[in-house]
Amino acid sequence: MASTTPDSSRLRRAGILVLVFFAGLLILILVLLAVFSPPITVNVTEGQAQISFSANRSRVLLHNNCVTVNWEVEGIQTVLINTLPTVGTGQQEMCVTPEQRPTLLVTLVDGSEREYQLDIQFFERQLLTWLLAVPAGLLLLGALLLAVWPRLSPVVPRLKVVWKTVEITGITVIVIVVGLELGLRFYFTNFGTERERIKYLYSAEEIKKIPQIVEPMPYVNYVASPTYEGHNRLGYRGPEITLPKPEGVFRIVTLGGSTTYSSATDSEHSYPNQLQKI
Repeated sequence: MASTTPDSSRLRRAGILVLVFFAGLLILILVLLAVFSPPITVNVTEGQAQISFSANRSRVLLHNNCVTVNWEVEGIQTVLINTLPTVGTGQQEMCVTPEQRPTLLVTLVDGSEREYQLDIQFFERQLLTWLLAVPAGLLLLGALLLAVWPRLSPVVPRLKVVWKTVEITGITVIVIVVGLELGLRFYFTNFGTERERIKYLYSAEEIKKIPQIVEPMPYVNYVASPTYEGHNRLGYRGPEITLPKPEGVFRIVTLGGSTTYSSATDSEHSYPNQLQKI
């Protein structure tokens, strides 16, 4: 055990207290910045149009954290929230990523379009966050070293051996993890199903580009998508329909949910198709 004098012990304790105090002060500032985030609002007048677009927070902690978005527009033709049609007034929870922030697209009475985006920031990506977090971590590390140094100094040579073992183990784990990642990506890319690729490989932007069986629509929420494979241009499942309807032809529309759509079978074996044959 290394010998210490009363003066050196007091200086060490004082140094620990100073380091912990300033580290705590920086951490407190970080917490306040993370918890208290003012709302962000866009208020615009475009001719006859009145546009109000806002979110309850201008900063989120991490990717995919959600905010509450409100919009109210008047004197316009159409309005879309993140490319989806909607009504003139509403509220919605939206999860934010660097690639997708809340966006309002309106078509004015004269046919021109205007786009408004809420520039919500990410706490983890702000320079101030790191300017506070890194010094706080270093101060706490310094306080820890001061606290354990009297017991640590005699065993420093042994710690070098332990560190070498940890280093080799860490490199081995990293190599294994990277190998598994590359192997699984190769497998899912070449042999996986579309569902597995959506779960494990595709980004949010790639998933958005995949044709969907339904698409959002104001007032009725969703309708069958006319761009989905196996749908006709009206969104119905099955072949194209002659328009206008020829004389002497009777048409019956079946309405319902997944059983009417026959989502567990192909179009050929759906009950509407069987009715059509009858």
